[in-house]
Amino acid sequence: MLSQFKRKDILMSHLKPILVLVMFFGASHAAAAYSDIDTLYVSAASAGACGGLPVLYVGYNSYLSNGSYSPTALTGGELVSALDDVVDPMCSLHSSGITVSGFSSNPGAGWLSSVRCGGVTNTGSSASFNYSNGTADWSWGTLFGFRNELHTNLSCTITHN
Repeated sequence: MLSQFKRKDILMSHLKPILVLVMFFGASHAAAAYSDIDTLYVSAASAGACGGLPVLYVGYNSYLSNGSYSPTALTGGELVSALDDVVDPMCSLHSSGITVSGFSSNPGAGWLSSVRCGGVTNTGSSASFNYSNGTADWSWGTLFGFRNELHTNLSCTITHN
């Protein structure tokens, strides 16, 4: 009986580190990324001016009532407010971006893993990031190419924490 007791103690002493690892990796898995697959209706609107010509916003932008994104709500309750390419040939402005609102605090640049629309993927780690008053913006120098997709529906995948 004594040998069985010791054997059980030895077995348990070896299992504790394994249980700690399982608990650690299980907890980190809870923060795994979500992928929201939604539909972007590509439209174009102009606003502002640079070099005397208007700046063109192509994609979805709720602030300009341009295009649509459905559904706008992401897993976690945040909302996509804009997903567009910004083009102004006069001032050599070519960028793409996503604006997400509804954060209670700064999510940090790492909240966004990637945005894929059509055949183009932009990653959160390569983006310029800005946060203010519950709204976060990620922008890239790489366009999604929405000008070639005007008045069409595109499938977009937003992967985030």
